[in-house]
Amino acid sequence: MAKEALEAITGDEKNINIQYEIPAYHRRFIAAFIDLVIFFLLGIGCYILTELATHATPVYKHADELVAKYREESGVFRYSNSRKTWENISTYLDNNNDLGYPNRISLCQTAINDFNTYIYNAWQKEPGTKYDNKRFDNITEATYNFVINDYNSSRLSDKLKDEYGNKLFIQVSEEIDDPDSDDPADTITVKKIIKNPDSKASDKFYYTHFYREYTLEHCGSFLISFFPEYKGALKTMSNFLFYIQIPVAITVASFLTYAFPPLVVGRGKPTIGMIIYHIGRVDSSVLSLKAGRFMARYAIFFFGIIVLSLFTFGIPLLASTTMMIFSKKKQSFPDYMLGIVEVDTNKNKIFKNKYEVSLDNSIDHKEAIDFKMSNRE
Repeated sequence: MAKEALEAITGDEKNINIQYEIPAYHRRFIAAFIDLVIFFLLGIGCYILTELATHATPVYKHADELVAKYREESGVFRYSNSRKTWENISTYLDNNNDLGYPNRISLCQTAINDFNTYIYNAWQKEPGTKYDNKRFDNITEATYNFVINDYNSSRLSDKLKDEYGNKLFIQVSEEIDDPDSDDPADTITVKKIIKNPDSKASDKFYYTHFYREYTLEHCGSFLISFFPEYKGALKTMSNFLFYIQIPVAITVASFLTYAFPPLVVGRGKPTIGMIIYHIGRVDSSVLSLKAGRFMARYAIFFFGIIVLSLFTFGIPLLASTTMMIFSKKKQSFPDYMLGIVEVDTNKNKIFKNKYEVSLDNSIDHKEAIDFKMSNRE
């Protein structure tokens, strides 16, 4: 039994004590946990339904088609049949652990080459091909050179070394036949970047420290930076997610968990978890909450605790929970603001008004009830 109690007291001639004990914290905690589980389950269900609805809209479908088109063309994405989406080659490989690291490196190298070729073709805009399109107008020779220079400088970076200080890649010179001469004796010197034969790094090290990072961070970023249409489609899809799907799921799940059951039950305004553990709410007059005050409490709870916690790493939720443990009347922040207290309904029911108390045969009284609140140790 909790030591704290609330008493309803009559006038001068006769005292009538309707004694409500504040329930033990573990009961309130478990009740709150049950409500939280219900909230999450409803949230997931609402999110799935909202996702199905938004994905069926023409605007979302068009954005999704554009994203899929660019990702397929770029060469650096692979389609996952199990997840029904285009994934960066590294993400795709990480989700398919049956491939060894030599094969992962080979596939990533192919993807990088395909991406560089994609940028080259977008720059060349050969007539009669898919690249002869205004969506590639902003891809120029400077764009292609930037991508190639980034690829080369990334491989030759001083930060890219094995545990012994050897670079993973080195640049070497090579003599090749001069393509502009018919004389086999004519050669030219070209520079190319190869895997450092002195490097002691494993294939796993090469994959995790270069290929995975480059395909994810560099190729993925270039696709967004150089293709505004692709970037716009991604933004449209993210807007649906962050401004419709998630807010609707949270709002509906919160209302169905924390507002709808109390409004339906009425007396004591309990949630499902509170009903299971026989807990109700009373106001400063030790009477059941009116709908107006309850909705004011719900507004403070929703906007001040749930919504604000999403942007502040759960600080309001932690502060409110702390108040439930250490405050004098064990009140959460919304309850403290509106003078609401959670009480144990195992022994005494919660009354809606003073007239209802006067009609209750279990209470000995002679006068109209004058409610006050006090604490009892």
